[in-house]
Amino acid sequence: GAGAVNTSTGAAVGNPTNAHTSMQGGKAVFETHACPFCHRFGEGPGGIGPDISGVGGRMGVDGLLTEILRPSENVSDLFGKKIVTKKDGETVVGRRMENDTNGVLLVLNYTLDPSTNTFTWVGGNEVRIKPEEVVSIEDAEHDSPMPPGLVDDLKEDEVADLLAFLISGGNPNHRMFQPVTPPAAPPAAR
Repeated sequence: GAGAVNTSTGAAVGNPTNAHTSMQGGKAVFETHACPFCHRFGEGPGGIGPDISGVGGRMGVDGLLTEILRPSENVSDLFGKKIVTKKDGETVVGRRMENDTNGVLLVLNYTLDPSTNTFTWVGGNEVRIKPEEVVSIEDAEHDSPMPPGLVDDLKEDEVADLLAFLISGGNPNHRMFQPVTPPAAPPAAR
């Protein structure tokens, strides 16, 4: 669709007389860039990331773009990566799901294969580390399990389509997909 967002600065650009976006284009970007692998959106299955179904009501375009471009800038403790150091010297990195008397349960992180743009598990789905094995639990340096750069291969109009799709909640009748009517010209002076 037309309209664009500069992915390096996050600045909106484009021609206001042709600034509508594509619902189908946004949905395609969402699906082909592995978003539903981690995030629930609408009736989708989701995974280890936050539910982003109502993201359009929680944040605007700028906030959403920041979350996509710099996923570690503002990460909830619920979703950040943790590094667990064990007594045997092994370190395990993943999203902490539980930390109780049964130990620390981690969902291991995904790795992104840039050649296929697909995610795979590292070492399995979950690992439970017994309390007596844990030496320390620290935040990972790159705190978000969502890797940066997921939209680096997109054109600006594709990023705009993705943002519109997310903000609209997948509603094809949302204002994000309506053509912008240019303002009427002022009446001619007499």
